[in-house]
Amino acid sequence: MGEAPRAPVRLLGSGLPEIDRMLGGGVPRGDLSEIVGPRSSGRTALTQALLAESTRQGEVVAVVDLPDALHPPSLAAARACNERVLWVRPPTLRSALKCAELILDAGGFAAVLLDLDTPLARRFPGHVWPRLRRDARQSDAALIVLSPRELAGSFAGLRIALEQQRVAWPRRVFGGLHAKLTPARSRQIGLVGGEVRFGT
Repeated sequence: MGEAPRAPVRLLGSGLPEIDRMLGGGVPRGDLSEIVGPRSSGRTALTQALLAESTRQGEVVAVVDLPDALHPPSLAAARACNERVLWVRPPTLRSALKCAELILDAGGFAAVLLDLDTPLARRFPGHVWPRLRRDARQSDAALIVLSPRELAGSFAGLRIALEQQRVAWPRRVFGGLHAKLTPARSRQIGLVGGEVRFGT
């Protein structure tokens, strides 16, 4: 008796055609992904695009915001439906990880963004990643960890590395970031090669 065919992977698109094409359609649901890079590298723009596209499709998303950095007017400007965004601002790293776990366990969310863009301890509690990845799989949510550096190691099914290229100042007015996106690897679609520059 052969194995049952695997269900196709559901993807969370960003609505940014070049990026979605590079990612094979988007960020996988039911798995843990990382978006890493320094500040001003386009992390916020990319995560806002992912959240906005989901809410425009009628999905509900959650943001576990450890640095208290989410700016709802900017998210709305990215064409997100803020009424479909659960925003949690935990006071500590431990409570942030617990919040992410509880939200995933509750189910019903297309994406859970775990923003860890804060100075973190050198020895991060690595035991949390297998549990969070399992919870993401069971809830069919895209768990997206946002941080300056890699944290989840081999437990990340997709890792997207961002680096700032330059800041545009046409006519001495801020014109946006031009960032470089290089997905390192994807468990779902194998090695993802190439680069794409995005920004306004």
